[in-house]
Amino acid sequence: MKKISYLLSLVVLAATFTMVGCGDDDGDSLTVEQQQIQFLEGTWSVGSSDDVSLGGNTGTTGDWSNFSINFQSNGNVVVSGESTDVDVFSVETYTVSGNQVNSFTVTFDGTDDVTVTRGDSDNEMLMTFTLTDEEPLGARTQSIAGAWVFELTK
Repeated sequence: MKKISYLLSLVVLAATFTMVGCGDDDGDSLTVEQQQIQFLEGTWSVGSSDDVSLGGNTGTTGDWSNFSINFQSNGNVVVSGESTDVDVFSVETYTVSGNQVNSFTVTFDGTDDVTVTRGDSDNEMLMTFTLTDEEPLGARTQSIAGAWVFELTK
């Protein structure tokens, strides 16, 4: 009986050590904000001008075929290739917010909010935002006001 009690104690002790060794590794995991920044980091671009729409209409917002936006991990952002017909992105910095990794808010220069939604892969995203500026701009685009959607790939 003593041997069975001793063996049972040994099994309980081994099981305890096993359970303690399999604890969560929360110290190594990234926060939601860190995951959002990690997803954004890098250069995103449109495939063609049809990947940009204003009010649901593609191809009417100027030539965006060379547009790219580079999100840097330090909070800086660099935009290039913006359509010469409109001035939508005059930004230098960004922050992220929200409690989801697949859909969150990017705030440019502390004032302009953009919703970012991940695509089917980590290399696809939608940026959606609404501008309310009613200034006529001439050329092919009369206004930048409305709901904008950018389909971007990394």
